[in-house]
Amino acid sequence: MTWIIPFRSARPTCNSIQFYAGYDLDQGTSAQVINTFNREWRFAKAYYDDEKDPILKLDLSFVGGVSRGAFEDYLDIWETTVAEFETAIGW
Repeated sequence: MTWIIPFRSARPTCNSIQFYAGYDLDQGTSAQVINTFNREWRFAKAYYDDEKDPILKLDLSFVGGVSRGAFEDYLDIWETTVAEFETAIGW
C-alpha cells in the first residue's frame, strides 16, 4: 500500500510530503535486505517494523518552492524505487 502524507509546519500551507509504502509479509524481511537496499538507493529510506514487515519512505520538501518538473521527477523516482524495493523484498 502506498500513501502520500502531507506535512505542515507553523505555516498554514503544506511544506512537505512523505511517500510511504508498507508491506505485510508472512515471514517479514531481514536486516541484510534492508541494509543492502539503503546502501544502493539514494533518495528513499527502508526499514522494518516490529514484525519485520518492510516499509519504504521518501520525503520531499516544498520549502522555497518546487517546480512541476521537479515534482514529476520525484514521482518517477518513487515509482522506480518502489519497484526495486518490491523486488528486493520478494513482493
